[in-house]
Amino acid sequence: YSNYSAICQVNTTAWGFEIDLGNDTTLCGDSINLTGGQFFDAYLWNTTDTTDIITIYADSLNTGTYQYSLRTDFQGCFSYDTININIGGDISNLNLGNDTTLCLNQQLDLGTNFDGNHTWSTGQLTDSITVGPFNNPSVITYTVDIETGNCMGTDTIVVTIDNCVGIDEETLNYEVYPNPVQDILNVKTNNLINSVITLIDLNGRTLFSSAASNELLRLDVSKFESGTYILNITSGNQNSKEIIQIIK
Repeated sequence: YSNYSAICQVNTTAWGFEIDLGNDTTLCGDSINLTGGQFFDAYLWNTTDTTDIITIYADSLNTGTYQYSLRTDFQGCFSYDTININIGGDISNLNLGNDTTLCLNQQLDLGTNFDGNHTWSTGQLTDSITVGPFNNPSVITYTVDIETGNCMGTDTIVVTIDNCVGIDEETLNYEVYPNPVQDILNVKTNNLINSVITLIDLNGRTLFSSAASNELLRLDVSKFESGTYILNITSGNQNSKEIIQIIK
């Protein structure tokens, strides 16, 4: 016998199939699809699912952090990954209520049904606030921001403050134009004579007040800053208010 050596060549294919379920994340009332890819031989989630994709619905879970893991198998090899999903509070239906009108001596309780950190436009940090009574007619926008379970929500309500002195606001027949206005605001009404026209800002400050001597008053508002104002028309025991937008 003679000694000899031989070299055998074998062709192999190397598969790179590390899976990635993504970064840890927070759900705020929504859902997320988790997948490791769709070309493996087998899938096994820690939820006992054996599908290539699972969907996590926030509204079916309590608030807290959940870990999901997946093992995939392919031709005798396997890969593994995990992801942490934080279920936050669903505050998508945060609602302070409809815009409303209050008299000067009235109060309004504003609050939500959500747990979490509240920040109001008034600077208060409580779950609810009480607004009123008020000193002057005005229009005030109240805003609340809520953070719960790393989820954020916000809502606003506009409150119009009226002096409510028992006057009839329906008998004055007037027209205010243009609105929004840039330079000249026209106020026209059949019974404007002997009326008092007052322009008030949202802080209750009177910017203009004049007794009307005819049926058409041309008010120069070009010197006022852009924003929301209240035009008050008073004639005897009759009163009416109009929200005016000044633009530049």
